[in-house]
Amino acid sequence: MTELLNQLGVNWKLLLSQGVNFFIVITTLTFLVYKPLLRLMHDRTRRIKEGLENANTIDQKLQEIEDAKKQRLAEADREALERVSAAEGQARLHSARLLKEANEKANAIVKEADHTNERKREEALEKLSQEAKDIIRIAIAKTVELDPKSIDEKLIKQAVETTKGRHHEI
Repeated sequence: MTELLNQLGVNWKLLLSQGVNFFIVITTLTFLVYKPLLRLMHDRTRRIKEGLENANTIDQKLQEIEDAKKQRLAEADREALERVSAAEGQARLHSARLLKEANEKANAIVKEADHTNERKREEALEKLSQEAKDIIRIAIAKTVELDPKSIDEKLIKQAVETTKGRHHEI
């Protein structure tokens, strides 16, 4: 076989030395380049997986936060609606009470006005009655030609009553 290698121009010493050199290069590359490169790729793959897992976890947490936010907003809306409803109810009660008080005051004022009008009417009637008495006294005195002081009070009352009766008939 050595002859065959010699005829082909292959030097077996040189081939052996190149094989040893190739083995040394492969071993060196394996330890200095390939393994660190594999380690780096594994680390990077692991970090990417962790990042994806963390992203999924973060997405879940964000969804939970979003759900909690929606729930709290719904709760706040419901509470606000309850407070507004309660305030409206209180406002209705308050306005009803104020309206009742206003009606009571208005009725009291109307009663007072009616009482005042009745009193003024009675005073006016009394004054009118007194004036009528004076006029009748003068009229009777002129008719009878008597002294106005001697005319009897009973006679004046009778004349006033007669005049009132005629006045009501009209």
